[in-house]
Amino acid sequence: GLKVLLVSGGFTFFSNRVRDTLGIDYMRANVLDVEDGLLTGRMVDQPWGDICDGAEKKKMLLQKIYFPIS
Repeated sequence: GLKVLLVSGGFTFFSNRVRDTLGIDYMRANVLDVEDGLLTGRMVDQPWGDICDGAEKKKMLLQKIYFPIS
Protein backbone atom coordinates (compact mmCIF):
# COMPACT_ATOMS: atom_id res chain seq x y z
CA GLY A 1 0.00 0.00 0.00
CA LEU A 2 3.02 2.33 0.03
CA LYS A 3 2.91 5.06 -2.62
CA VAL A 4 6.04 6.68 -4.06
CA LEU A 5 6.37 10.26 -5.29
CA LEU A 6 9.24 11.41 -7.51
CA VAL A 7 9.89 15.16 -7.25
CA SER A 8 12.54 16.33 -9.71
CA GLY A 9 14.09 19.67 -10.50
CA GLY A 10 14.73 18.19 -13.92
CA PHE A 11 12.25 17.81 -16.74
CA THR A 12 9.38 15.43 -17.43
CA PHE A 13 11.17 14.17 -20.56
CA PHE A 14 13.53 12.29 -18.24
CA SER A 15 11.48 11.87 -15.06
CA ASN A 16 8.57 10.25 -16.94
CA ARG A 17 10.96 7.52 -18.06
CA VAL A 18 12.25 6.99 -14.52
CA ARG A 19 8.67 6.91 -13.20
CA ASP A 20 7.57 4.39 -15.82
CA THR A 21 10.68 2.19 -15.49
CA LEU A 22 10.47 1.99 -11.69
CA GLY A 23 6.68 1.96 -11.43
CA ILE A 24 6.56 5.14 -9.36
CA ASP A 25 3.02 6.23 -8.47
CA TYR A 26 3.26 10.03 -8.72
CA MET A 27 5.68 12.51 -10.22
CA ARG A 28 6.27 16.24 -10.28
CA ALA A 29 8.87 17.89 -12.50
CA ASN A 30 9.33 20.81 -14.85
CA VAL A 31 7.63 20.61 -18.24
CA LEU A 32 9.42 21.83 -21.36
CA ASP A 33 7.35 23.39 -24.13
CA VAL A 34 7.30 21.49 -27.42
CA GLU A 35 6.05 22.84 -30.75
CA ASP A 36 5.96 20.73 -33.90
CA GLY A 37 7.97 18.05 -32.10
CA LEU A 38 10.80 20.46 -31.20
CA LEU A 39 11.75 21.96 -27.84
CA THR A 40 11.15 25.72 -27.69
CA GLY A 41 13.39 26.39 -24.68
CA ARG A 42 10.41 27.60 -22.65
CA MET A 43 8.88 25.91 -19.63
CA VAL A 44 5.15 25.27 -19.41
CA ASP A 45 3.48 26.82 -16.34
CA GLN A 46 1.73 24.26 -14.14
CA PRO A 47 -1.25 24.71 -11.78
CA TRP A 48 1.09 24.21 -8.81
CA GLY A 49 3.64 26.86 -9.88
CA ASP A 50 6.14 27.84 -12.49
CA ILE A 51 9.18 25.75 -11.50
CA CYS A 52 9.89 22.62 -9.49
CA ASP A 53 12.72 23.87 -7.31
CA GLY A 54 13.90 23.29 -3.75
CA ALA A 55 10.88 25.07 -2.29
CA GLU A 56 8.50 22.92 -4.33
CA LYS A 57 10.35 19.74 -3.27
CA LYS A 58 10.03 20.77 0.39
CA LYS A 59 6.32 21.55 -0.05
CA MET A 60 5.68 18.12 -1.59
CA LEU A 61 7.67 16.34 1.11
CA LEU A 62 5.68 18.04 3.87
CA GLN A 63 2.28 17.43 2.26
CA LYS A 64 0.35 14.67 3.95
CA ILE A 65 -1.85 13.74 0.98
CA TYR A 66 -0.38 13.16 -2.47
CA PHE A 67 -2.42 13.17 -5.63
CA PRO A 68 -1.68 12.11 -9.22
CA ILE A 69 0.72 14.52 -10.89
CA SER A 70 1.98 13.95 -14.39
